Amino acid sequence: MNQPEECVQALETACHRFLSDPGDAGSRALLLEALATYNAVPLASFPTAVRDLVTTSRDQADALCVRILETCSGASIVSETENVCHTLGSLGEALRVSHH
Repeated sequence: MNQPEECVQALETACHRFLSDPGDAGSRALLLEALATYNAVPLASFPTAVRDLVTTSRDQADALCVRILETCSGASIVSETENVCHTLGSLGEALRVSHH
């Protein structure tokens, strides 16, 4: 999974799964994995028109990774996860528009 759109979609899915059950360790692990995969996609792989949004979402994703690793409580990172999810939704929409 190295296509930018696939990584964004996978991370959106992981965010929603985590938000539906913040206490689930499996959802938390999946979210961390999806965050790492998303951050590993080269910025140049994304269309130029969405790179600022990618940078913003990656800054949020980096901060969320740190918070996930620092806390044992899924409930304490719901707000940050919601922010990442919202930004990814905007990015996903921008990617769909840029391909049409």
